[in-house]
Amino acid sequence: MFVFKTLRTFFYFVAFLVIIQLKGINATQLISTNDLYFDPFSEFKGTKVFKIIHFWTGFEDEKILRAWFWKRINELGDSESVLLDPVLADWATKLMKPRKKELDLIKETSKFTHRRDEFLKMGGEYVHNFKPKPETLNEMVLYFSRLYYGFMEKYSPEITSWIWNKLTAKLFVRDVVGAKYPAHLYGAFENLEDVFAPDFWNSLPRRFVVKGVSGCWGAWVRVVDKNDKATVEALQSLADTKSSRVTRARYIVEEYLPSLIEGRTVTDYKFFCSFGKIICVVVGNSPSNPGPVDPLQKFQSIHTVPGWHHLNLTYYNLKSIPIEKPALLNEMMEVAQKLSKMFPLVRIDLYLTKNSKGQLMVKVGEITTRAAGGKAVMKPVYYDLLFGSLVRFLSPAQVTQLLDRDVIFIDKWTARLKRSPDPFHDIVVPGFHIDPQMVIWDSRTNAIVEKQKTLQALLRKSTLSEKGGN
Repeated sequence: MFVFKTLRTFFYFVAFLVIIQLKGINATQLISTNDLYFDPFSEFKGTKVFKIIHFWTGFEDEKILRAWFWKRINELGDSESVLLDPVLADWATKLMKPRKKELDLIKETSKFTHRRDEFLKMGGEYVHNFKPKPETLNEMVLYFSRLYYGFMEKYSPEITSWIWNKLTAKLFVRDVVGAKYPAHLYGAFENLEDVFAPDFWNSLPRRFVVKGVSGCWGAWVRVVDKNDKATVEALQSLADTKSSRVTRARYIVEEYLPSLIEGRTVTDYKFFCSFGKIICVVVGNSPSNPGPVDPLQKFQSIHTVPGWHHLNLTYYNLKSIPIEKPALLNEMMEVAQKLSKMFPLVRIDLYLTKNSKGQLMVKVGEITTRAAGGKAVMKPVYYDLLFGSLVRFLSPAQVTQLLDRDVIFIDKWTARLKRSPDPFHDIVVPGFHIDPQMVIWDSRTNAIVEKQKTLQALLRKSTLSEKGGN
């Protein structure tokens, strides 16, 4: 027994040293950040050391179950196989039970157990668990919200500030997948009254959309029909929209996208993705009226891709109903994969609409970094674990490496945009114009500025060493 323990300890030590070597990121790697799809962890894919260490987690029943659960997921590989595997569903159910037991204990004792204070009760089903690491989709959303995306846009890291802002996000979408995918703009303004200025208002078409550049849950979005007094009056409620540190503009006016279903809003295809891998698609729409929408009148359907298999679950209190496979699914998948390729967990919202000639087309709605705030209760709850198993987990140290990458990426990307005399030229409707000064190109916080100086020094040192300089 002593010999076995000694050999096992030695094995762990050697494996630890190997992992330390594998996890390093150097300045030479950072140089390649001009590539939009740079992934500093690509060299770790398929590393056997991680699988060996992960398997030797212990011999208790739950740990053995978890080890084989993740082993089975690795064997299946793609998201469709994982989500449709009946054995995994059974195991996921068993793995969620300890969370239910702990919630019962919390109710009885009115205090938390050994787990951390960030736990949130989820509809009486289970609690969030971040030890030893997050596993469910909701846990992953909160984990990356805290460590990578940040809670608030005002204080968030570089990449979050740019993709969360609805004006600058269009530039990102344009540069990744092309100018035809973002909804085209009529204008961007600092004050709402500028939208009603006679010269601009009279030049707008009958229908258009006004959005606050910051915000979520649809609270800062208004669809306006000039012939409908109620929609014009509803536009006034946008006056208290939030400001953003990356744009002076607080409002954008963009093209109206017609729905394919009479009396409903344009159908939204929400692709949950992790580093370019699609986990599932949540499809939804609601009645198209200017007032509050009854939740019971909303529609939702959840599917896997590319096979379009329906998942029979309730997500965020809405039951999933099967629908036919959309005509442009392959194109939507390609757009979602490209836009999500540099993010650990993100939701890409796409619209399926039609142009003036009646032809189907795909448009990007937004890039969501904190889907449902990590509070989307799922029933049966094992889907939360199955979805989460398809998200690529990163340690806090690896997240820091991603943030370093983003500092360099944003620096190069915005510098290129700033040099353009009209960075919005191909995503603005002909006849309209947006002042480039509406974007605050040098919007970095002091902490980011200092970080950028450090990284640039590393890049310079690495470049000189490669050239044989001093």
